[in-house]
This record gives sequence, C-alpha cells and structure tokens, in this order.
Amino acid sequence: MRTWTAVLLALSALSCGRPEDRVVAEVGDRKITVGEYDRMAAKLLRERFRGVQVTPEVKRKMLDLMISRELLVVEALDRGLAEEGDIAEKLEWLRERLMRKQLYNEVVGEVEVDDEEVKRRFREGFEEEIRTSHILCNTEEEAWEVLRELEAGASFEDLARRHSQHPPSARRGGDMGFLPRELFLPELRDSVWDLDVGEIFPRPLRSRYGFHVVKVTGRRKVDLGPRRARIADLILREKQGKRFSTYVLQLKTLYRLACDPEALQFLVERGKDASERIPALLDREGRRPLFQWKGGKLTLSEYVRALSERELWERPVPTDSSAVRAFGEKLAVERILYADVRGKGYDRKVASQMERRRDQLVAEKLYRLEVAKKVSVTEEDLEAFYREHKEHFWVPSTVVLQEVLVRTEVEAGRLLEQIRKGANMADLARRYSIREGTRERGGRTRPITRDDPQFGKIAQMAFEAEVGELQGPVEVPGGFSVFRVLRRTPGHFRPLSEVRWIVRMFVRARKEEEALNRFLDSLRTVYSSRVRVHEDALRLTLRNWRPSPAEGDTSRAQGT
Repeated sequence: MRTWTAVLLALSALSCGRPEDRVVAEVGDRKITVGEYDRMAAKLLRERFRGVQVTPEVKRKMLDLMISRELLVVEALDRGLAEEGDIAEKLEWLRERLMRKQLYNEVVGEVEVDDEEVKRRFREGFEEEIRTSHILCNTEEEAWEVLRELEAGASFEDLARRHSQHPPSARRGGDMGFLPRELFLPELRDSVWDLDVGEIFPRPLRSRYGFHVVKVTGRRKVDLGPRRARIADLILREKQGKRFSTYVLQLKTLYRLACDPEALQFLVERGKDASERIPALLDREGRRPLFQWKGGKLTLSEYVRALSERELWERPVPTDSSAVRAFGEKLAVERILYADVRGKGYDRKVASQMERRRDQLVAEKLYRLEVAKKVSVTEEDLEAFYREHKEHFWVPSTVVLQEVLVRTEVEAGRLLEQIRKGANMADLARRYSIREGTRERGGRTRPITRDDPQFGKIAQMAFEAEVGELQGPVEVPGGFSVFRVLRRTPGHFRPLSEVRWIVRMFVRARKEEEALNRFLDSLRTVYSSRVRVHEDALRLTLRNWRPSPAEGDTSRAQGT
C-alpha cells in the first residue's frame, strides 16, 4: 500500500510540475507561463508600473498588456509577415550575429584581469593624454594642399569642416578630444606624441583610413582612479581577442583560405580611379574571386558591395594593397565563421532568442501597417494641442555669462584688474578658469536661469546686474568668480512654429495609442475563443519578486 501511495504522490507532483511552468494564459497556441509572466512583469514594474503597489488588479492589468502583445504576434504570424522579404532578411542577419556571439563566448571562456595588470598598463600608456585635431584626406596631394592653406593662415577648424572625410570630428572642427598614448592610432602615435601644444605635424601622416593633417591642442597628466574600469575592460577585451584570433587562425588553415594575388593587384589598379574609395568594375570583372576557401569564395563584386555599405572613412585606401587585402580577408573570415557555426548546429542554440526577436519584428511590422500608417496629423490637430498645453512651452528668463573661476580671492582680484585694463577675458578664462564646462569656450556659459543650482549665487546676481558690467570677486563653492552678463533673454512662450515637431510628436503618439487600442479591441473580438486565462496560475506570479532599493517598498506584492 505504501508503494502505491508513493507512486500516486509522484504522479501528482509530475502533473503539477514546477510553479514557474504553470500556464497563466493561452493565446492561440502560444502560452504565457508563470516564469515568463514574472520576467515581463519585473520589466513593467521598473518602467510603466514603477512605484505602483502590486495588487491582484495590477497583476491582471499587466497580464492584459502581455495578452495584447501576444495577440499582435498571433495575428502577424497568421498573416505570414515572418516570411516577407524584409523580416526574413533581418532575421537571417540576427541569426548570424547571435550564432557568432555564442561561438565567441564559448571560445573565449572565462578571462580574469588583476589590479597589478591594470596599474602596470596605466604606467605604460595612460598616465598622459594629448588632445588632437585632425583633417582626414583621401589622397596625399589633398593633405599637402590643406597644409599649404594652413601655412597661409587658414583656420584649422574651418578647413576640417570643409575637407575632412571623418564626419564625427569634422563637425567639431577636427577635434578628437583627449586620448592616452595606447588608444592613439598606431600609425600616427610616434609622430604626433611629442609635438608641442599648438604644433601641426609638418607633413601628411598615412593610416589605414587615408592621409591625416594633425594638430596637438592640449596635453595633461591624469589619475588612475577614473580610468581603472576602462583600462581593465581594455585588457579583458585584448585577452579575449587573442584567444579568438587563435581560433580564427585555426579556421583559416582548416578552410584553406587563400587570396588571389592577381585579383588583388587588379583591384588595387582599379582603385587608382576609385570614386569615394569604391573601384568601378564591369560585371564580368566582378565575378572574379578575390578570396577562396573550402566551400566558398569572395568575389570582387561582393567586396565592392561591402565597401558601399561602410562609411567613407571606414573604407580602406583603394591603392593600399595591404589595407585592401586586410579588409577582404575580414569579409572572408566572417563568411567562414558563419559556415562554421551553422555546421556545428549553433542555429539550435539560438532558437529561443530567434523566436523572441521574430515575435518582436512581426509585431512591430503589424503595428506599422495597422496603426502608424493609418494615423494622420493635421494642422488643426497641432493648433488645438498647442492651445490646450501652452503652459508647457513657457521658457523662463535666462542669462548668458562670461566667467573666470579661480581658487583664491587674491587671484580673482588680479584677473579683474587685468580685464578692466583691457585684457581679453576669453583668453584669461581659457588659461586660468577651473570651471571645466566653460573654460574651453572662453568662460561663456550656457543660458542659465535665476535658480540654476550649478551657478547658485552668481545666477541670482546676474539677473540684477547690467549687461556687460563686470562683477566680483564673488565667493562660490570651489573658489571665487569674476563674471559679466553677455546676454539676457526675457521669459516667453515658444511659438508653435518653433515647437511644431514636439507638438507633432505628442499628437501622433496620442493618436497612435487610440488607434492601437481600437485595433486590439478588434483582435480581442476575433480571437475571443482562443484566449484563456488561468486565474489559479495568475495567483502564483510574483511570489519571489521584490523591488530594488531604488524602487522603494511601495511595489511589493499585496493580497496575492
């Protein structure tokens, strides 16, 4: 009898299963388990329901949101959106990335970095930083022309904005910010590092990206503290990279990767007439293999297509055979890695992640088709919203100051006298001010309000001072300030013409939410017989959930 009882108990336990596997809701063939509910609810409680007490009613509201998402996915899959070209292409790209990431993590394994390594690396290449500006040119001749213009008195910043092929720094007048020696481009490092502040290297410097005109604009010593984590991460990534590079080298040997030197030379020759670093090829020329390996090849046309998908400054100099070969080999290795992970069954390892990403993509596409594309915003909508919410577009009075902040009252008084005698206040600010946010701008502040916490007392004084009138020295946290008001702007309502894009964004968001709710109501009607909620399982949710300290105790589950 005892044996039979034990069997019955075991069968009962198996039928109940783990609590996290209990099904809370079904939408068609899709199920939301207790574990899945808890994961999604934890995110909702950190965002949309932040600080809300978790009652049975709140738990049901969160479940309704989850069911709404599942309804979108079920409808999208029923329409066959996952098979449409744009979704299928994106999913294939995601699958490749996920599989390679899985492979990378397995090959690299656990890597440790100790504090002594960090300290040694800091001493070797991070104690000093230099600030540089550069102008990246496609050809050496273009770089020489820039140098000639500089010698004739042209502004480095203006030339960078006009000529540099590196858009991120070109927008800043060529400024690359401060960098330690180790993070500097290896091709430029030794030539640039010992230049004086303000000095321009006298000839073009060649790198894998092109030809650089480089100017040193600053130099400073730094402390380890704020850079410890960054250096540790750099060492970690280097160790991981070495392990993976060893694996890639083995793959290249295993797959017998080889470059056709004649095809490479042909590509470099065509590079002499390249437009925006992309050689022009005839169709028959593009079919020629640049790299071949066991089971695959990279043709010249595929190489050129990959170039067109990169930013200009990321493309190799087309006449530099080493850079062209390195870029092509990288493309070939990516293909080999993809073949390798597919051959080892990594697609099964990422199946659950792919299903989640597929659901997200098809739900987003259905939203675009049934909600976003069907919503329109008229001029009348914008005007009505602006009238109803005009108070949100009030801009308080502001002032823009020019300030020099120094440590002592004596130094502040000395600078005040120099300014009164005609010294350039902007030059003094760049040289002496200790306020980081304004020093590089010659002491010029952003627009500040009367109660601005950063400027405190001087913000209040500025609203009483005359424009252009020197003030100080004034004691403030951190030192003594000498300042003057450059501009005062009275409080005003921003006109609709100025905030139209903001108003449009809010109106569209409200209209899309209304349209989404109508669409979801229609789906609930269509799928009413295919949606089931299991209240007993819902009561099992969030039993172990606790808010983080930052979220407070108001969100603890109650009445569950």
